[in-house]
Amino acid sequence: MDCLYILMIGGAVEGGLGLTLTEQAKQHLRTTDIKLKDMLAQVGYVDQANFNRKFKRAEGLTPLEYRTMHRQTESIFID
Repeated sequence: MDCLYILMIGGAVEGGLGLTLTEQAKQHLRTTDIKLKDMLAQVGYVDQANFNRKFKRAEGLTPLEYRTMHRQTESIFID
């Protein structure tokens, strides 16, 4: 698929599709309590270790740190 995507779109999979999956994952992390491995399966990611590395590189936090931070922030605004 990588080669086909590059030919059709003219860019790398990580730059296009990866961003979409990361954004979907961030939404799930903020709004659900679903386990990370189950959430990754829902958004189409199969390698959790690879996802964790890419997510931390992009966001500066691990997915679970991101979830914790956003849950704490939301509870401050709700209270």
